[in-house]
Amino acid sequence: MAFNPDGTVLASGDDDDDGTVRLWDVASRRPLGAPLTGHTGGVSSVAFNPDGTILASGGDDGTVRLWDVASPSNLFGAVCAIAGRRSLTQDEWDQYVGQGEPIVTCP
Repeated sequence: MAFNPDGTVLASGDDDDDGTVRLWDVASRRPLGAPLTGHTGGVSSVAFNPDGTILASGGDDGTVRLWDVASPSNLFGAVCAIAGRRSLTQDEWDQYVGQGEPIVTCP
């Protein structure tokens, strides 16, 4: 496991055989997105670069993978670009944000 430089994100590698790396929001204790996949065996090490934008993971498969984990400066704009619309559905909001009504994310 490794914390990003400001301590807000924790990265964990699965040392079983699923080969995944997970990012966690420290404050909410919730996963940030889907697991990062690509290793074909367990993940034995993870480390952030000094500015927290790149995560390296070392696997039992003998590979090192580099992951771009930089947060976009305009998170709502990134959500709009990914979703291709102005807001999230209620199901998406519940899954990724939590409680309440979805807000309009784009102007």
